[in-house]
Amino acid sequence: MNRISTRTLVAATVATFLILLATRTAHSGTTTASLQVGIVVSNNCSITTSAVQFSAYDPSVSNASTPATAAGSVTLACTQGSAPVIGLGSGAHQSGATRRASDGANFIAYQLYKDGGLTQPWGDSGTDVLNAGLSPSKRPRSFTVHGQIPAGQNVPSGTYSDTITVSVNF
Repeated sequence: MNRISTRTLVAATVATFLILLATRTAHSGTTTASLQVGIVVSNNCSITTSAVQFSAYDPSVSNASTPATAAGSVTLACTQGSAPVIGLGSGAHQSGATRRASDGANFIAYQLYKDGGLTQPWGDSGTDVLNAGLSPSKRPRSFTVHGQIPAGQNVPSGTYSDTITVSVNF
């Protein structure tokens, strides 16, 4: 009985060795290949705004000869390296090149500017757009919108408003 056990043990050991050898032989080669990865990063911008809110306009006394001014902002978060250009539309109540706010029946003229000196009108075409330059990162950047209501307008009291479309090309 001892002899059968030894033979069985030897046969099992040889079988195991042959299986291991066959497995190793089946995986004895190696090859490699390249896997390409492609990523497209798209230019994009998001826009938020802060209203240009004028304080009370007094055409008879304080604003009879002094324009009223106010400021708001346009904030952009754009893809790094994009070159956004910001345009401000003429508003819902414009008359020719004049922006106007309305109380529903009456109008008051105003203008929006790119600069604090109120010399560069901010519009939606040509030199009136604001070139925001290259975006250094995706972090938001704010641009001040300067507003002015010309002095001495003959308008009735009321609450006037307008809606401006902000467009960004990038």
